[in-house]
Amino acid sequence: MSTVSAVVDDMDGKIQLETSSSGTKFSLYFPKISNPSNDANVNGDELIFVVDNDEAILDNICMALEEKGYITSSFTSAASVIKALQIESPSAIVLDFNMPNMDGLATYKAIVHVRSTPTIIYSSFVTKSQVMELEIYGISGIVEKQDSHHELLKNIREIIDKKSSNNQRLEKYKRNFLI
Repeated sequence: MSTVSAVVDDMDGKIQLETSSSGTKFSLYFPKISNPSNDANVNGDELIFVVDNDEAILDNICMALEEKGYITSSFTSAASVIKALQIESPSAIVLDFNMPNMDGLATYKAIVHVRSTPTIIYSSFVTKSQVMELEIYGISGIVEKQDSHHELLKNIREIIDKKSSNNQRLEKYKRNFLI
């Protein structure tokens, strides 16, 4: 099983386990191989901040973004990305939700206070109530780490292209919650 798990992880796949009285069922999911002509849709040259306390995941995401032309700055803590936002203005932020000291929601709230930046939560686990709260605060998107990098790249491209509508949601957030 560990070999299967390693192969699934290497291919950005997902394993689902279902147990019943008749036994255990394993379902393996692998991402579709993207059509090379669609890859142009995710390319970019913008600055993207990537925040994750796991350096291996951080490096992996940055590498995928850089292969598509993006410029990346990586951060292993909420405090470091918030400090950097006072100096630089990225086009988007990819933010892990489950981090020590300051979770993704608290980090996102702090980001909003510093700079209006489209942000995608990229996490292995976010509850429905957390998703609802993130949506209230105007998060730009949520992508599961089990999804392919192409899904993350597609979401980044979409939020950058729709930045003006995201800024309108942020202004609504500020009017409703910060005043």
